Amino acid sequence: MASGCYPTVYPNTQIQTCSVHLFRNSLAFANWKERKSLASALKPIYQAANPFALLFEERFTNAMK
Repeated sequence: MASGCYPTVYPNTQIQTCSVHLFRNSLAFANWKERKSLASALKPIYQAANPFALLFEERFTNAMK
């Protein structure tokens, strides 16, 4: 779904575009003891240019060689 579709379907939705705020909001759902491990798990996802490409690379590393 394109970002332009969200306001049409959900008029009160706020789209978070800043990666820092996305990262911080993701950590808000974990307790303090789990935040460090969650942050290290989320870091490659938010640093990737395309999260779908990152998933593809992780799953099909042998095919990419």
